[in-house]
Amino acid sequence: MRHNLRILILATALILATAAHAQSQGSYYVSDKFEITLRSGPTLQHKILRMVPTGSRLDVVQNDGEWALVKWNETEGYVQTRFITTELPKEIVIKTLQKRTEQLEQKTSQASDQSGKLGSENKELKAALEQTTSELSRIQQEYASLRSDAAGVLDLKKNYEETHTKLETMTSEAEQLKAMNKELRSDATLRWFMAGAGIVVFSWLVGFVLGRSGRKRKTMLYG
Repeated sequence: MRHNLRILILATALILATAAHAQSQGSYYVSDKFEITLRSGPTLQHKILRMVPTGSRLDVVQNDGEWALVKWNETEGYVQTRFITTELPKEIVIKTLQKRTEQLEQKTSQASDQSGKLGSENKELKAALEQTTSELSRIQQEYASLRSDAAGVLDLKKNYEETHTKLETMTSEAEQLKAMNKELRSDATLRWFMAGAGIVVFSWLVGFVLGRSGRKRKTMLYG
């Protein structure tokens, strides 16, 4: 029983020592509204190396309880532990919160501006979408109407082509008939001309023969 109690006491002491050692190292800050001395040794009789203002960050190298060996701005010296703390000074906390608040307010303002801009763009896009939808509906109606009239258009085209073909055939036949008529008229004119010339020649021959016969009779009578 005593053995177990001894082990418990030793374990508790080890935990406390570990915690004290963990707290003896790390980052510490000068407490609020203070300016402390950084000395060359762990007593008040040692030389003051520098004055450390409130809120300064110190890197603790060793903590012996009353005094701590620290580094600050490349200077190493001793400070009294009652003047330093692991907690951020209120002044730094307030400044940090103020800066964070300003950043959040700026982001909020930017988000509000973007929201208004997106709302305006959304309205424009909605109006453009409605216009496009209306235009698409109109085009679809026109397309349906064209498809409905397509059969009639094809029939008209077919009738036109057939009529055009017939007209070309009739024109060709008319040209042929015109050529034949011209040829016939030319032949008839030639025949009439030949007939008239024959009559003239025949009349001349008759007159010539009759003239010679008359002259012979006169010669015989007066001979």
